[in-house]
Amino acid sequence: MRCPAVPHSRAAIDVLVRADPRALPGVLVCREVFMTFGDVVLTFPYGRWDHGRMAAWRDVERAVPEFAQRVRSLFEAHRHKTIATLRADGAPRISGIEAVFEDGELVFGSMPNARKGGDLRRDPRFALHSATVDPVEGAEAQWPGEAKISGRAIAGPNTGEPDGDRFHADITEVVHTHLNQKASMLVVEWWTPTHGLRRIERE
Repeated sequence: MRCPAVPHSRAAIDVLVRADPRALPGVLVCREVFMTFGDVVLTFPYGRWDHGRMAAWRDVERAVPEFAQRVRSLFEAHRHKTIATLRADGAPRISGIEAVFEDGELVFGSMPNARKGGDLRRDPRFALHSATVDPVEGAEAQWPGEAKISGRAIAGPNTGEPDGDRFHADITEVVHTHLNQKASMLVVEWWTPTHGLRRIERE
């Protein structure tokens, strides 16, 4: 299915191309979004648009407490996580990071002059992944799964290193991937501020 074309000014299209597709009003839950400018049609394969709505971690806990607890437990099970940021040329960067849940916020930091901190100051979009462990053979149903949180990193005051960076997360999506009780299906549950909690199962 393809969503209807949305006409925009040249300036608006430039913003969309160079920056963030969520910066413009779009169509929700589109497999493919395309915009027109005169005879020019630009196509963008972005899967889920939430009109830029974001949430603090406390909002996730209030909306879906059981789901939020599962996700938080996965992140707190191990000290080190993995964060994806965007380089200046738009290429992805993967880095190790520590993150904590603090006073209803998801908080993480960056050492002075670290590349990931520079990435986030330039483009705040990020994806954070919990530590990954393999299912135990014969006990696959007990595998806790893995969790992901994505959104925008908002710079705040640094309470540790004076020249480092401290961020809290404006959250756009939270995901928990795990197996069903029979360990026969992969279960993906994800929450967004606009659509709430959804679930799919895959063989």
